[in-house]
Amino acid sequence: MVGLKNYVRLFTEDAAFRNSLGASFMFVGGYTILVNLIALGLALLLNLISKKIKSIIRSIIFMPNVVSLIMVSFIWQFMFTKVYDELTVVNGGLLPDVTWFSKGSTAMVTIIITLLWQSVGYFMVIYIAGIESIDKTYYEAAMIDGAGYWQRTCRITLPLILPSITVNIFLAISGAFKTFEIPYLMTRGGPGNSTNLIAYNIYREAYMSNHAGYASAKAVILCLIVMFIAFFQIRAMKRKEVEV
Repeated sequence: MVGLKNYVRLFTEDAAFRNSLGASFMFVGGYTILVNLIALGLALLLNLISKKIKSIIRSIIFMPNVVSLIMVSFIWQFMFTKVYDELTVVNGGLLPDVTWFSKGSTAMVTIIITLLWQSVGYFMVIYIAGIESIDKTYYEAAMIDGAGYWQRTCRITLPLILPSITVNIFLAISGAFKTFEIPYLMTRGGPGNSTNLIAYNIYREAYMSNHAGYASAKAVILCLIVMFIAFFQIRAMKRKEVEV
């Protein structure tokens, strides 16, 4: 199979590739929403406390981002298989008995949680930088007018940090589509093909099946998908940004 025939095969014969695309879109959607909500929430909370304590907490939350994804994968695999088991009802704990890697839905959750823990600090720092760049006179004027905290957040903070939101959504989408180490080390794409994300699918095609040309075709499709989504996401978000 050479040239354009590879692309025809992708969408007509390769069910595993189509399944990996579906799993990837599910993973990317869940991760992108959660990482931005959690990072934004943490940034807003840290903005309420003193600078000294804020700096310490920010460093602690950011610290997992400098750890290798390989180490992160091993840490969380141990957490889900050993530590969690010790805290279940069966062993006298309070947590429900869940076999995380036996079902596709729970296995996907483990991957999302692992990547969230590793990366949320990075997104949080970007949101904090955006919040700190806002002119404080806007808040002072709003407080004089009687606006409460949530009104100031919704009417001032969120509109003025839209550039940060745009950047973080783009980084989350592109990073999630490229996720390889976590499914490779934690689930090997299983159970079944439920966590066989597109990057891992390309790896298996290139290095396990030795189909370099076919894997390259898959990589081109992945690149086009990320570019397409990023283009329309950035374009849509830019229209909503507030010019100060």
